[in-house]
This record gives sequence, structure tokens and C-alpha cells, in this order.
Amino acid sequence: MDINWYGHSCFKLRSRDVSVVTDPYGPSAGFGSLKSSATVVTISHDHPNHNNARAVSDARKIVSGPGEYEIAGLMITGVATSKLELGDGRQLKNTAYLIQLDEMTVCHLGAISSVPTNDEMEQLKDAEVLLLPVGGHGTVSAAQASQIVSRLEPRLIIPMRYAVDGDESQLDSADAFCKELGVESQTLQPRISISRSGLPDEPTVMLLEPRKP
Repeated sequence: MDINWYGHSCFKLRSRDVSVVTDPYGPSAGFGSLKSSATVVTISHDHPNHNNARAVSDARKIVSGPGEYEIAGLMITGVATSKLELGDGRQLKNTAYLIQLDEMTVCHLGAISSVPTNDEMEQLKDAEVLLLPVGGHGTVSAAQASQIVSRLEPRLIIPMRYAVDGDESQLDSADAFCKELGVESQTLQPRISISRSGLPDEPTVMLLEPRKP
């Protein structure tokens, strides 16, 4: 499986035959105009920085809520989590997704805003690869993200939704999260290519460089 990060909460997960784009963003996210293709698009919540499905061509299905989905051999499970609190007092429903690809399960937590409940943890616990927000300011803080990692015990952790160089958002950087886990600064990777047999034995953090659309 190849994992590319386009910035914010948008990833492309690709195997030989199928691909998934998560939370495609619009121009307001600050990463330029997204243009990609995929078999399936997942949308965690209804916000312009996460729901721009029109930027992804050839998708057979747009998944935007809890439930179980089977598309083109892909198994995707949506799990409802805590609601995202907006600055104006509004709340948006958030869905985390378990995506089975190349005999691995990837969990994309979307814009989760608190540590999952025991019931939610039970539904999310089987993921080997965890994509989670670490930049705070609406979603979980670095400390809360660390708690999630400790409870879910994934083998590969890939942070998302945090400030990067040249990003004018108000999000925190990934440094605080790495410090919470006792991880030293890392070289950004352009992408990750991983197989089940190549997964690390111990929980490992990898930081991706945002790929230009």
C-alpha cells in the first residue's frame, strides 16, 4: 500500500487495483487546488476543508457517514465519534473510518475532538495504521492524541491536520505530539510504501511531507 499526504486531513491510500482519497479539501485549506482520482472518497464531516469530493475524479462511491460499505473489493466501516465544535458554536458530526487495504486496516479519525469512548475504542481497535489529527484548535490536542495512540496501539502512526511550513492556519505543529510520545524530530518522508509484513513491531510515528496536488 502506498500512502501519500496532500495536506490537512487528505490522504491517498493506494493498492494495485483500488485507491481511497480521504477528506479532500477546498481552496480555503491553504494547500492549493486539489486534483486527484480514486475508487472511493471518504468524508469525515461536512466542512469545506474536508468535503470537496468534486476534486476527486472517477470515484465509484462517496462515503460520508457511519455504516459498513463494500465497494470494488474495499471494506470500509464508518464509526460515529464526538462532534466537532466550531468557533461559532455550531457542531458537525464526525465519522472515523476503518479502511481495509492490502491485508491491513487503516483508521482515519477525521476531525475527532475528544478521546473516543470505550465503545468507540472497541470499534476502532483493530487498525494497524492510524491517521490522526494532532494540531488541536477544534480537534484533539497533542496530549489527547497521545492518549488515543496509547489505547489503540497501532503499529504505524501518521499525524495529520497540523501546521506545516508556509501554512497560515492557526493549528499547532506536530512537535508537541512527538514530544508527548517521546519521539525525536524526524525527516519528512515524501510517501510511505508499506506491506503487512513490513509493519513495525512497536508503535512508530512517521511524518509525511505534503504532496503538491
